[in-house]
Amino acid sequence: MFIDKLGVNRDLEEFLLAANTIADPRTQSVWKLVEKTISPSMKGARVEKHRAKLQTYISEIKDTRSHILDFMARTCFMFDQQQALNMLRAFVGVVADKGYPVYTTNYDFALEYTAEETGINVQDNFVTKGRRDIWDPNIVFSLDKGFTIIKLHGSVTWYLDDAGIIEKIDSYTIFNRAGHNVERLVVFPTRFKDIYDQHFFALYSHFLASLSSAKCLVVVGHSLRDEYIRAGIIERFREKNLKIIVIDPIWPQALPSEFKPAKVGTAGTLTHIPCKFEEFSNELAHVLDNQSPIDVGTACAVSLHHMRFKKSKLKLKGNIGILKPGETKKFIASVDAYVHPHHRPVCARAWLEANFQSSDGEQKHECMGTFLNPEDKALPLGLSGSLRKDIPIHIKIPEYPVWLKNAKKIQLRVAIVEKSLRRPAYLKTSSIVAEATRELTYTT
Repeated sequence: MFIDKLGVNRDLEEFLLAANTIADPRTQSVWKLVEKTISPSMKGARVEKHRAKLQTYISEIKDTRSHILDFMARTCFMFDQQQALNMLRAFVGVVADKGYPVYTTNYDFALEYTAEETGINVQDNFVTKGRRDIWDPNIVFSLDKGFTIIKLHGSVTWYLDDAGIIEKIDSYTIFNRAGHNVERLVVFPTRFKDIYDQHFFALYSHFLASLSSAKCLVVVGHSLRDEYIRAGIIERFREKNLKIIVIDPIWPQALPSEFKPAKVGTAGTLTHIPCKFEEFSNELAHVLDNQSPIDVGTACAVSLHHMRFKKSKLKLKGNIGILKPGETKKFIASVDAYVHPHHRPVCARAWLEANFQSSDGEQKHECMGTFLNPEDKALPLGLSGSLRKDIPIHIKIPEYPVWLKNAKKIQLRVAIVEKSLRRPAYLKTSSIVAEATRELTYTT
């Protein structure tokens, strides 16, 4: 009905918005207008039939909405905890150290989980009273005592009990520690009028106050469909002294048409980093840790350039000469590359390959069975994936009688590869960050 008859998009949050509009008693005035259209006298079977059918629809909509909310809550509680730590550890640590607040409309608690697991205190306006974490009605967020997170739409861990007390419970439940029934407290992408409910307007006011003094706003993976959030950002941006960086594969379509970002790979008052957050989270952490707020956009654009547009290079430095079995060769692998998160950790590997004609006349290509430098030491990488380093390479030349007999020259290959790869034969192009090759004489 929602999709075919009411034109609602195939989107959980869009459906919930529509469901709230229909099921909300505050829209009674609209219903009465419909009734007057059906029957000017407001009497008769037509109106009664309409009311009965409407109540049936409302009941079905509320039931479906409840199932969707339960599904969303269960999904949020079942997030991959190790993946959250890998992706968010650096970001959470930096913003906590810098005292930067994080405003989010997400319902999950992956950020809070990451902070707690890494020993960082979470400032989320809940105070511990006995065995319960209770909401502080004073709305106090300290920016110098840990990781500050303001959840503008609530959370799956926020519950409201039958005594009107809001508390945080890190589990999927219908009862609190006091034995009271509780219901989940969340807000969907919303219109202006809905944020005045309960304590959410105070959180929005906190967001506006922070935004009013901010020099830089980083928007991560957010469509800006919420009218009140988008309006606050637009009004603040039009004051001409705020820089906005959007990290998302797609520029938010909800922004006005005149809000156009600088060319991809460059910085401006509006900067677009077309990446998923998991691809850019460590780079963002590196930028926030090392740059002033007004320089964040420029530094993010530079990081994006290294990730997307700069070709990774590796050069071999040193006079390697002729390769003789038993000899030890020392040279330098000079690397200038970007290491994507899915490649890390990486190390430098060296191996030999040969092209030759066998005794029966067949053309052959053979590769060593093991690397010449089998040690597993990973190359040091900071938060950023940029790798500029001169790496000493020490190798001992092995003896391959068939190569000595049939191959006048062989290839010495050196590459930055994923550390988990144990043999040259397992190497794929997608596993190599940067590489260099020299064709050298192989002889006794």
